[in-house]
Amino acid sequence: MTTINVSGAYQSPHGEMKIIQEGSQISGTYGEFGKFHGELDQNIILGFWSSDKHKGRFKWIFGEDGNFTGNYKIGEEEGAMRAKWKGTRLSELGEAAPEAVAPVATTPQKPVAAVVDLENKDNEGGVSQKKVTGLEKDGLKYTAEGTWEDGIMIRGKFTFENGASEEGEFLEEELHGKGTKIGAMDEDGDQIVREGEFINGDFVKGKLTYGALTQEGEFSEGQLNGKGKRSYEGGDQHEGFFQEDEFIEGEVVLHYEDGSLQYKGEFVNGKMEGHGTLMFSSGAKYSGEFVDGNMEGPGKLTWPDGDFKSGFFEADEFMTGKVKITMLNESEAEGEPGEIESVYEGEATTNLQPEGKGKRTYPNGDYEEGVFSEGKLLTGKRKRSFGDGTIYEGGILNGEMHDEGEVIYIWPSGLKYEGQMFEGDFHGNGKKQWPNGDYVDGTFENDRFIEGEVRTTAEDGSIYEGRWEKEMRYGWGRWENPKTGEFEEGLWDEDGIYSGEIRRLVNGKLVDIDALDYYATNKAEEEMARLRKMDAEKARIAAEALAKRKKEERERARIQKEREKAAKKEAAEARKAEAARKKEEAQKDKNKLRSFNVSYKIKLTQAKHIEELKGREFGMVGIILSGGKTEKIQTNSKGQLIQRDITIEYQGKKIPKGFVKDQIEMNDRDIIAGRAGTSTIKILEIRER
Repeated sequence: MTTINVSGAYQSPHGEMKIIQEGSQISGTYGEFGKFHGELDQNIILGFWSSDKHKGRFKWIFGEDGNFTGNYKIGEEEGAMRAKWKGTRLSELGEAAPEAVAPVATTPQKPVAAVVDLENKDNEGGVSQKKVTGLEKDGLKYTAEGTWEDGIMIRGKFTFENGASEEGEFLEEELHGKGTKIGAMDEDGDQIVREGEFINGDFVKGKLTYGALTQEGEFSEGQLNGKGKRSYEGGDQHEGFFQEDEFIEGEVVLHYEDGSLQYKGEFVNGKMEGHGTLMFSSGAKYSGEFVDGNMEGPGKLTWPDGDFKSGFFEADEFMTGKVKITMLNESEAEGEPGEIESVYEGEATTNLQPEGKGKRTYPNGDYEEGVFSEGKLLTGKRKRSFGDGTIYEGGILNGEMHDEGEVIYIWPSGLKYEGQMFEGDFHGNGKKQWPNGDYVDGTFENDRFIEGEVRTTAEDGSIYEGRWEKEMRYGWGRWENPKTGEFEEGLWDEDGIYSGEIRRLVNGKLVDIDALDYYATNKAEEEMARLRKMDAEKARIAAEALAKRKKEERERARIQKEREKAAKKEAAEARKAEAARKKEEAQKDKNKLRSFNVSYKIKLTQAKHIEELKGREFGMVGIILSGGKTEKIQTNSKGQLIQRDITIEYQGKKIPKGFVKDQIEMNDRDIIAGRAGTSTIKILEIRER
């Protein structure tokens, strides 16, 4: 039953308050952002409060003087309320508040043993400046000096025999309003100094110093309660929301013993929570999001040597993103770091295995750059010197050496290839050159040289340099033996040279084909010359015809190869596109399980419970009521549901625990109270955010 009227303006540790009463219903505001509402029963109000960052419960008990005392807690669930909340009534609503912080006391101050200094006589209106000695308070003698009115000191200073003092505005021997309270000196020579606002002797707002400790903010019964800041020797500090001197939530700065920064960022319930920067003793630095004291969410971990992990973390583990990692070889000396094997910078997965775009460099200047999969270069460019002496520089496609431009491939023997490659084979235009100067330069197919210009050296030292087709000398070329001086130069086919010059050893002497014929026949020189001329003309005509035919055949072969090459390229692109499509679909499926909204359906039988749910923001879980309208229900502070370890199914398939951890079983009453019940809530659908 309502028995009193509490409407009015009040002064409290949390700022000036305004209480509005309508019957038994109470509402109002406090401070800059605070609001409250509740229900009055006789002289007690039970209700809920909220600020710009927090909300919770309170209980106020009103006395006959119109003031109230009480307690409050953070969080709307039921539980013990230990933080103090006092209020001093300034005026009823509709009345102008007095200029003074509180009403002037009417009971005169009565010193225990007073010696009054009467040098300053009373002024008009009963106001005077006096110094009174021999007073006693809490068992300590003190001197009061200041402005007195009607026998009561209203402004001035109390100086106690133990060195403590109180200075400012007073009400009934207690600091009330602005003032400074200095405690007695301890054995270390430190004193507690409180500067700010007092209500009936209780320090409610201001600055407290004690040695190297500094506290600023809202106080109750000597403890930080509400918004505040605490600074320690060495630069450590807590700034945010306090409850009974315990830091609950806000920003902190922590240092190591050597004075270097340890952590700077948000803190909740004694743990890193939210955004912050953490410095490790090794010199590593993490800047990003924290959950329950762990690196979790987007962030970047950087080492002194420049290596880093930048992306998404979960429970202190790097999950995915971009990295720069230096890989070291195993050291021969125990306890000493090995030499650098490689440096990778790019996208990676949990175990720091390259996955996605990136570049790996080696101390000798070698590199791999492009798209990696399972730690290996899948597509891109590579320059690599292998342990056996092999060197490759060129493109990579689907893990194979592939480049339509030009690659360089060098064998340990010194053999070198420069040209095109297709899916790991020498294919297209290229040149292969040996250390002795031999070479083949032309068209390759599937690692085989098909046609072009060559220079080959036989075991006897003889050299052929010229055209090569059909795995033989074919076309114009020259064979010579540097040791003997012999040579053959002209047009070649499968039967050998058929037109040109030939010089051979005959009886130990070099002779050309004409001289050989002369010595063999020794007659009909003119006829032989005529016949040779006719044969040469025939050979020329035949050679031109053959060359024309060969040229046409080569052109047809070239066109056919271009067609085959285009078809292979098109097929490769199709395979690549299909692989990309499958990868994208797989990623979509993965993302679909990683991030979604879950809708539930439950039948609520009592309209009162439905009304109590409406408009209350608790978490991310949606409830579809029996009427089809979507509402929300309570989850805990971490976004978890109430009952755990129950398998959830969607369309007959189990959803992995990593994505939806809980299913709720409860009835309508238990939803309001937050307890498990019996009615099963089923998943209707999963929608991507």
